Amino acid sequence: MECAQVAELTAAYALAALPEGERREVEAHVAACPECRARLAQEQALVAVLPLAVEQRAPPARLKTRLLQAARADLATRERQPDTPAHARRRGGPRSFFATPLPYAAAAVLLLFAVGGLAAWGAQLRSLNRQADAELARLRSSTRILAAQGTEAAPGASGQVLQLGEQQRALLLVRGLPTLPPDKTYQVWLLKDGKPVGAGLFQVEAGREAAAVVTGDLSRYDLLAVTVEPAGGLPLPSGAIVLKAGL
Repeated sequence: MECAQVAELTAAYALAALPEGERREVEAHVAACPECRARLAQEQALVAVLPLAVEQRAPPARLKTRLLQAARADLATRERQPDTPAHARRRGGPRSFFATPLPYAAAAVLLLFAVGGLAAWGAQLRSLNRQADAELARLRSSTRILAAQGTEAAPGASGQVLQLGEQQRALLLVRGLPTLPPDKTYQVWLLKDGKPVGAGLFQVEAGREAAAVVTGDLSRYDLLAVTVEPAGGLPLPSGAIVLKAGL
């Protein structure tokens, strides 16, 4: 697979919309191509900010009641159904030919659908790629992406800050920070003229990237910083800054 082909598929890959075969081809290519790997990483970062684009609404109070009523009704129906003994099922009348499994017929039908649908699948895939490209293009135009760097306390750390439009929150993607003991947490701060405001907490699993929702209007601050604090966080930072991003 060439770079031009991968460029057409990175949006769909980031949205987990590629079939298995093409997904593996893209992964094999980006593993050996730094340019395409960087492009894919940017697309994945944009996809990560998608949840912030959705207006957060509390579910209606009646939803829980309806779910409980439906569950009770289903349970009552199951309890009323008689349990047919196994020997009675075995002594039933003659079985219909069409009631037996037909693996060969089913395989033939599936094959017909597969052959007949190849062209349609190709058209759908191209359409899906166009839709994915359009959605990520919309996100690119409205998302502010800032680089975060590790400090002397965590030189291997890095990350990105993504803010979607005028949202009063952002997404912090972090890599390279160590896992903390249970009595510690990472705390995000927004600073203006050196005065910090707590903006979120997060943990890091061993060997994995982490994401944290940052609460606050980034345009009102000039620095984002991450420190190590006691579990639950503190009103003011007490630990050294391990990651920071200019705003």
